[in-house]
Amino acid sequence: MLQRRRAIIFLVIASILWSLGGLLIKLVNWNALAIAGMRSAITAVVLFIYLRRPHFHWSPAQVGGALAYTCTVILFVLATKLTTVANAILLQYSAPVYVALFGAKFLGEKTNWFDWVTIIIVLGGMTLFFVDELAAGGWLGNICAMLSAVSFSCLEAVLIPVLEPLLSPIWVLLLIGETPGWWAGVGGMIVLLAVTGRGILMTRVKSVGAALSE
Repeated sequence: MLQRRRAIIFLVIASILWSLGGLLIKLVNWNALAIAGMRSAITAVVLFIYLRRPHFHWSPAQVGGALAYTCTVILFVLATKLTTVANAILLQYSAPVYVALFGAKFLGEKTNWFDWVTIIIVLGGMTLFFVDELAAGGWLGNICAMLSAVSFSCLEAVLIPVLEPLLSPIWVLLLIGETPGWWAGVGGMIVLLAVTGRGILMTRVKSVGAALSE
């Protein structure tokens, strides 16, 4: 129980720190590739300190994961520069939808009705992001955010706490006054509720299944 509480505390702290990413990207007057490179360099140093001697076996999963995360970081930073932080993070939070689709396509996993209902709702919510964004930069930023969600869906790290997409727009609103469009806000709440609701329902279904099998 103590270990579980400690893990939850660490997840909350990680979510809060991660939620500051959008604000810091907005404040740093660098281009997207430079910011993505510096973020990755800092991450590499921290990982080497923690792992000490990381093991590189160059398996397809390891190489594929590295490439997917590289695309995720670059596309997310680019999306944050081109559109609002709320749009970037909430569109990226649609990644579990792509996990369901790719799992059925490449891993042979069965897609249940929870997944299809979530996919339909999320796609409907995502279309609302483009109602407010009439400028070319806003459209391009939203597209980059969606592509970031696709690449992010190739990592198990997509299962992050819901605090991050909730806090990211709040930090930016409080400190630099950036606000998403009204339709984007509605679409974001639809995406957030649909993905979170799917996660809760799937967890309960698995818990019931495990209890019945005992």
